[in-house]
Amino acid sequence: MVNSQKFINMPTLHVMRFRLKPVVFTLFCAFTYLPTASADALRLRLDHTFHTLPEPLQGTSAFVSADHLESRQKDQIEATGHVVLRKLGQAVYTDHLLYFQNTHDLEATGSVRLEQPNSVLSGPHLKLNLDTSAGTLDQPEFYFAENAARGAADVLTLQDRQHYTLENASYTTCPVNQPDWQMTMGELEIDRDLQVGVAHNAWVTFMGVPLLYSPWLDFPLNDQRKSGFLAPIFGGTTKGGTEITLPYYWNIAPNYDATLSPRIISKRGVQFNNEFRYLAPRFSSEVRLDVLPSDAMANRTRARVSLKHQQTLFDGASGFINFSHVGDDAYFRDLADTVNVTSQVNLLQDAGVVYSGGWWNAVARVQRYQTLQDPLSPIAVPYARLPQITVSGQKNFGEIKTDMKGEFVDFSHPTALNARRLVFNPSVSYPLISQPAFYVTPKLAIHSTHYQMGANNPAGAPNASRTLPIVSVDSGMAFERDWNLFGRDYLHTLEPRAFYVFIPYQNQSLLPNFDTAQADFSFTQMFAENRFFGNDRIGDANQMTLAMTSRLLDQDNGSERLKVTLGERFSFSPPQVNLVAPTSNTGKSDILLAVAGQVDHAWSMDSEFQFDPNQSHTQRYNIAARYRPEPGKTLNFGYRFTRNSLVGTLVPNGTTVYTPIGGLRQVDFSVQWPLTSRWHAVGRWNYSFQEGRILDSIGGLEYNESCWTFRFVGQRFTTATQQTNTGFFVQLELNDLVKVGSDPLIMLKRSVPGYVKTNEKPNTLTTEVLR
Repeated sequence: MVNSQKFINMPTLHVMRFRLKPVVFTLFCAFTYLPTASADALRLRLDHTFHTLPEPLQGTSAFVSADHLESRQKDQIEATGHVVLRKLGQAVYTDHLLYFQNTHDLEATGSVRLEQPNSVLSGPHLKLNLDTSAGTLDQPEFYFAENAARGAADVLTLQDRQHYTLENASYTTCPVNQPDWQMTMGELEIDRDLQVGVAHNAWVTFMGVPLLYSPWLDFPLNDQRKSGFLAPIFGGTTKGGTEITLPYYWNIAPNYDATLSPRIISKRGVQFNNEFRYLAPRFSSEVRLDVLPSDAMANRTRARVSLKHQQTLFDGASGFINFSHVGDDAYFRDLADTVNVTSQVNLLQDAGVVYSGGWWNAVARVQRYQTLQDPLSPIAVPYARLPQITVSGQKNFGEIKTDMKGEFVDFSHPTALNARRLVFNPSVSYPLISQPAFYVTPKLAIHSTHYQMGANNPAGAPNASRTLPIVSVDSGMAFERDWNLFGRDYLHTLEPRAFYVFIPYQNQSLLPNFDTAQADFSFTQMFAENRFFGNDRIGDANQMTLAMTSRLLDQDNGSERLKVTLGERFSFSPPQVNLVAPTSNTGKSDILLAVAGQVDHAWSMDSEFQFDPNQSHTQRYNIAARYRPEPGKTLNFGYRFTRNSLVGTLVPNGTTVYTPIGGLRQVDFSVQWPLTSRWHAVGRWNYSFQEGRILDSIGGLEYNESCWTFRFVGQRFTTATQQTNTGFFVQLELNDLVKVGSDPLIMLKRSVPGYVKTNEKPNTLTTEVLR
């Protein structure tokens, strides 16, 4: 017998025969030149590089090492003791192996382990063909690395390396000694090519209690899409009662799919929710149709339809459609279960074509809105644009920068004044000084607007036009210094900026207002030429804005530890064109102060203050602080305050009437925090002191085990004036198999900034079914 470790290569059955006593055994090996006959030189070392052998050898070579090797018959090799057989992409570890060289079959007994890419199969008895990878494994146990799944069966049949069938099998993603949930089935088919498992006569048990049964159940082994029933969704709201949704996902083709989701609402009936998606090299689309026939509470059929479509027409040109419509104003208030849906009041209905010509772009569209009215708080219906054509372009001539903006729009409204508006706004700028630490850039622009009045014009407003020059000069400097503060090295900057604008006054009180509002005073607006959004008003200006920004940058990682900005606008003549009543005519604007930064790895803050020096009071401020020391731990706090203001409305006689609007005093607190190693709390509280009520509140608990997570979340939110709705989310997630119950994750991620799934696997692909 050969008692030392031997390494055997079997490429094309080269034979070397040794005779010791009466025993004859055969070795298959790669020819190697041995320069000496010493014992160390004769001992062959295990080769770890067989994966990179030339292509012809990769498909034909097998490598065996064992304590004992023996040739039993002409075409058989027997290996015993620490046997390892390797072939590209798979390895067999066993106590005893019998190899048939003419058929390339092997039979392994004892403690057998078959390793293949991303899977390990083990059992007492294996039969396998090395060429086809077909065979059987008795009493197998298996492990799949993609999702850390494991299980056992009576018999495993291998069709090839990628396809298995297991009889009387069990499956779980739980640890070995903690099978909290398990799926048992009469037969399990594993398709590693499609990354799909198919179970027949399957029971899913949780903590020993049967949870689900299905005569046929398929599930993903990774995040690839596949047809089949998704987990049922349970939930409820005060307006709909108890709900259950049973979605079916239909993977029609690699680029087409649909989801059909009947939703049973105990107080209303059965709603049929349908979604269809398609994707092609030149277009993509998403279609949704939801129908609730004969709502038991509203005594009418409720419906919703939406379409989102993007398409490339030809090089540089594309088209789009974004259309939403519901059957009645109360559709979302009655049937939605989250605040982000119930808060929708204007549904966009938009279609158009976009063209990019390199230095210039054009958009042609038709746009309108469906406005959902709250009887207790009606809102103005926006104008439709039928059509709107915009053209813009930028072109440089040396250091001279030219810019052009143009627009034509036909405003349509069922009751208000209709009109057509044409806007032409060219500009030219030239940097007098352009250095990294100092710049001065003057700019000259012309804003020309023309109106042609249309229907609903009882006052007989004539056609009108307005042309105004706009002159501005933007300048700034940047100073830097190295600063060691509290033992750390920082880069400290000081960045003063001055911005001057001149626009002559022109009376615009008789011009219509279709899409214009006065912008909130902010650092962004402070450095804008026009204090209005839209083209119906151009604010007169003879003003200088002065601001100073200082930053503290960590030189180790470049993070902005602190940023402080202070600014104020000075008007040399009082502005006369306003939609919001001016608070002072002294020529001094409110003072803005912003403080923000990533204080350390966990703390960050963002704040902005607006102080009125003319009346010596704070006009507005926002404060936000975040503490996130690690994933799963987040605290967010915010407070917003806005003082009452006056908003102007144009009346038919051409004058502007100012009406007061309420201020704002709101606190917003949200949290995700571990209570123990398993329990996590999550919540949000958004309260309006001005209205004296809670706008949105969320409270919930999450329990996370190694292979499952339980979530219970409640949400109370405002749906309309003096109307609220309460929803409950209860979900049991069996990791990488199924989610049972109503899913609160989308709502939590929107409501709690920084929220993360407690059972999220780092640096791995998600295995949730793609919706």
